[in-house]
Amino acid sequence: MATSTDSSEEVIFGPGKLRFVLSPFDNVLKLKVFTEATLANSENPLVPLDLNVNSAKYRLVFETSAGKISIDNVNDSNQENLSTGQVTFNVSKKDSEAIINSSNRTIYLVSVSQDGRETL
Repeated sequence: MATSTDSSEEVIFGPGKLRFVLSPFDNVLKLKVFTEATLANSENPLVPLDLNVNSAKYRLVFETSAGKISIDNVNDSNQENLSTGQVTFNVSKKDSEAIINSSNRTIYLVSVSQDGRETL
């Protein structure tokens, strides 16, 4: 069965509005990043952001009551496609439990340069 999707069939959250459910086990988070662009039109105002332009390494940073938990993207072309804005993170059971037990719900998606600098 062949399937196709476009942004009109996807749930898109604006900045600060992302919602997802973590289980107290291993989790796989797949995100697709969009941007407003000149290629967009009134029916489809957002286009996928080419994540290969800035960096091949991305990190989800969860702020928890016990400190920050950083999770690097899987960097596997079978699981993600950075050129179409798709990035995947594997959250371990240990990290999932710490995140779930925290009252802080702040998350950042950052790009990581070759020298280790993180940029929002």
